[in-house]
Amino acid sequence: DLRAARGDRPGAVSAYLNAVKLAPKDPAPRLALGTVRLALGSLAAARNDAALVLRLNPEAALLARAEALQGVAAYRLGDYAAARAALKSSALRAPNADTSLWLGLSAYALGDYGAAVNALSESVKLNPTVTARQNLASALLAVSRYAEAEAILRGLISDDTRNAEAWYLLGLAQRSQGRDADARQAFKTAANLGHTKARGAL
Repeated sequence: DLRAARGDRPGAVSAYLNAVKLAPKDPAPRLALGTVRLALGSLAAARNDAALVLRLNPEAALLARAEALQGVAAYRLGDYAAARAALKSSALRAPNADTSLWLGLSAYALGDYGAAVNALSESVKLNPTVTARQNLASALLAVSRYAEAEAILRGLISDDTRNAEAWYLLGLAQRSQGRDADARQAFKTAANLGHTKARGAL
């Protein structure tokens, strides 16, 4: 844990592997190992660690965390259906902003935009990060809730006027509401900030 806290992830993996060997039936070291492996990009190994934790029938809190780990690893591996199933189960056991964020991203990747809106709204409610708010706005655009998306995007731009993606999405929201002049200005701002798609939209 100390090595992980210091940012020494390879060292943490080594120590956690020793802990797993010494206590193979304790789910906590295996879950910690999987979490660090996920951070290192060892996605298949992290997903496997989560599956092994689940087989140990851990207490509810660890179970929810293991499902979340399994879901995030599955999402990053492109297995969106498995990701959504694991993350949905985790969110039901223990509401968590990050879990709901990844659940929303999984639903969006599967084209289930309504479910994405619901999950991302929950994430924003629990912790209104820029990432959660921006993805919620994108999901709202996908279900034609343009005015709601615009309100969120205006808030993001108010917080950070150099958020190129927010300006681009704002342009989409405004264009979809028939306000072409406003949309053009938003696209122009995004393009000036280096947003490639905004240049195409112009």
